[in-house]
Amino acid sequence: AQWLYLIGYIGTASVLTTVLRDNVISQLGFTFAAQYPSIFNAFVIAFFLGLNLLSIELISRVQGLFTIIKMLPLIFVALVFWGYWDSGIVYHVSDIYNLRLVAPAAMFAFFGFEACCSLGQFLQGGTRQVGSVILAAFFIAVSLYTAFHFGLIHIMGVAGLSQDGAIAFPEFMGLSPVFTALLAVGITGSILLSFCNTIFGVLLTTITGLF
Repeated sequence: AQWLYLIGYIGTASVLTTVLRDNVISQLGFTFAAQYPSIFNAFVIAFFLGLNLLSIELISRVQGLFTIIKMLPLIFVALVFWGYWDSGIVYHVSDIYNLRLVAPAAMFAFFGFEACCSLGQFLQGGTRQVGSVILAAFFIAVSLYTAFHFGLIHIMGVAGLSQDGAIAFPEFMGLSPVFTALLAVGITGSILLSFCNTIFGVLLTTITGLF
């Protein structure tokens, strides 16, 4: 089971590095990554392996900072979308049935809570707190992402969200061109940082598994 886990996480790190490279090319225009993908991949993996040689206390601080930064766009939209409430958008109760179509993706997105269980003995109160910690984290994450996506629908409209994607929401807020550009840069940085944060954590899990 541990070997299968190890192989799975190595595959995850590899795929995320490829996704990061594609985003660096498309969002930042970094052509070197397109011309020399192997060198870029090797550098990314080596960089995060090097970071994982630091003390676990420092790693936890870096990961915590990365997590806060990547959540800022979600929190921003959740706080401001009430000012963009579109009364023309109608939610039908019958559409709740379609939630079953996103259940597999949601379950996959939240895989990783088993890491909380493996660290349960370090929680204040011991392993008895594992269940409440996982449920609290799950509830907070789901609530934040739900508010974020409802906000996107009201800010961009369904058609705008479908056509341009979530990353384009600053263009629909009617802000000044300068602030819109700054917000777009921040969102792009948060997305790239999210990939980096995940690669960092996955490689840490891989190293822990090896040991």
